[in-house]
Amino acid sequence: MTDPLNVSAEATADPTPSPPAPPAPPAPPTQTTEASYFEKLLAYIPVDLVAGFTAVDGIVRQNQGPIFIYWSAFAVFLLLVPLYTVYKPTSTASAVLKCGKRFQAVTATVAFLAWTFALGSVWQEAFAWYKPYEGSLVLIAVTLIIPVAEKIADRIPFLASK
Repeated sequence: MTDPLNVSAEATADPTPSPPAPPAPPAPPTQTTEASYFEKLLAYIPVDLVAGFTAVDGIVRQNQGPIFIYWSAFAVFLLLVPLYTVYKPTSTASAVLKCGKRFQAVTATVAFLAWTFALGSVWQEAFAWYKPYEGSLVLIAVTLIIPVAEKIADRIPFLASK
């Protein structure tokens, strides 16, 4: 059968090869900067305590518990952080930090304070001056300071790894 327009496939083909398609644009970041700082800071705190405090926080908020419940839970968890870091062998801080247990205990406690401050729960309920951006700033500062402090602490015999 003949082509009624008398146009063959060879005639319609472009004799010059087409340029390669431009590379796909990079995928947008899936996390915000604040989220990545949050995750970095959480690596210093024992996971059991993060889960426990998050659960207590959710229960107290859902039931609109009194402020002393927040502060009591906060105090208990704050006291548990260095104990978990030193005595619980699977503590996350041990895997992240290369310094001794004393420095890990201090770092985990500071990280827990910064993390709860960034969450806002205890602080927001108790202090009218608290603003969420302040928690974000503290979170960023502590996350950036800890690795530098680790390098310095490794030179101090009392804090250095043994």
